[in-house]
Amino acid sequence: MELGEKPHDYGHFWRDGRSGGNRPVSAAGHPAPAVGLLENTTLFAVYGRGFAIAPILGHLGTYSDIRAMATDTAMWVPKIKRVNGGKGVVIAIDLIYGMAIPYKGAANCLEYLDQSDSDPADKYMKPATKRGWAVILETQLGRSDPVAEVKRMMASRLRKK
Repeated sequence: MELGEKPHDYGHFWRDGRSGGNRPVSAAGHPAPAVGLLENTTLFAVYGRGFAIAPILGHLGTYSDIRAMATDTAMWVPKIKRVNGGKGVVIAIDLIYGMAIPYKGAANCLEYLDQSDSDPADKYMKPATKRGWAVILETQLGRSDPVAEVKRMMASRLRKK
């Protein structure tokens, strides 16, 4: 996806590469099969703890904000398209949501991005969605387990936006 293009509806991708809207129907009247995001696109994800946070934890931390990321990643999209077999390109923020920390009272040894002053939904998810980008929420397990971490994300204020 080019910078400034209309955002995708990630819940509805079709085999012909279209996204969103009503599900296409075949000549026989059967709904066309939906496909996943990665079947027709390359996901170009930038990893890190957050904008201007710990650049040692990933390139995302080298950007001051989403505009700086958009400017930098825009130059990579055409380069990726030249070598990915004609697929589209979707930019993603690969965000370290739960970060393992030395034990300091947190039973699971994790510090969550939404425990700080910033709101991940407002700072990352909403702006990324407006640009047609994807967001990957990662959690390092620390002393936790995958099921507990997914449940926490689903119950957090991220879902209330």
